Amino acid sequence: MKKLLLSMCMCLLVFSLWAQERQVAGVVYNQEDGQPMIGAEVTVDGTSLSTVTDLDGRFVFDNVPADARSVYISSIGMASMRARIPQEEGEEILVNMQRVEKKVTPFVRAGVVVSATNDGDTGIGFRAGAGAHFYLTRYFSLSPSLQVVRRAAKYDGGLEIRPLYLQLPLLVESKIWLKRRGYGNRLVFNYGPYVAYGIGGKAKLEGIEADLFSKTDGQRLLKRFDAGLHLGCGVQLKSFYAGVNMELSVLDAKDALAIEGDSDGMSFVVLDFSLGYSF
Repeated sequence: MKKLLLSMCMCLLVFSLWAQERQVAGVVYNQEDGQPMIGAEVTVDGTSLSTVTDLDGRFVFDNVPADARSVYISSIGMASMRARIPQEEGEEILVNMQRVEKKVTPFVRAGVVVSATNDGDTGIGFRAGAGAHFYLTRYFSLSPSLQVVRRAAKYDGGLEIRPLYLQLPLLVESKIWLKRRGYGNRLVFNYGPYVAYGIGGKAKLEGIEADLFSKTDGQRLLKRFDAGLHLGCGVQLKSFYAGVNMELSVLDAKDALAIEGDSDGMSFVVLDFSLGYSF
């Protein structure tokens, strides 16, 4: 009799423990684009139960203790969060995760430069460099960079100049996020001053070349220092950037360079088409 009572008590205890466990399921989404998050780790708080979301962003736990109140969700690059376990049987957990915004993002950019002076024809050069975005808010960043820029200009008399500058743009970048197109897609506008220092280049006329920045009789053909204004716009598709930029120098670049019929100062106008990548 005692053994029978003991067996009944054990069955009741097992049944009671089983009745206190339940199934918990849910779906994890990326808040930016509404797409399911694949491989997000989900843990039931206070237990050793853990799993990852499938291709549809779903997760399922069996035998979750009745006293469990929340789950913890984490994923690389996303802000970790907790979600309440519904008390109603069969109700699913719906989670929208937000991406963690970086405070500093390095980038590289390169492009083709079309440049001219105020009294010359256009010439083709290049631009290449690297910099970093220092985010002030989600929508604004300080974006200095260091670039090597080859400018070019041609004149009717056959004179061609191709100065090479080390350039430091000190830009502010503003962003308009395109949430419906997915996370990371945005319109970008950059503007601000730049300073440049001439590091090389040639002037060429009828097969004769001369250094643009080397002194002859105490003078250079072009002044080494330049400064101006930068204005650009583009589109950022996640990590990839494509844009168009314009620069206008505000200093007289000419030192000893003389062009027939020209008595005014020389300023550069630069238009470039750039591609870039943010890390």
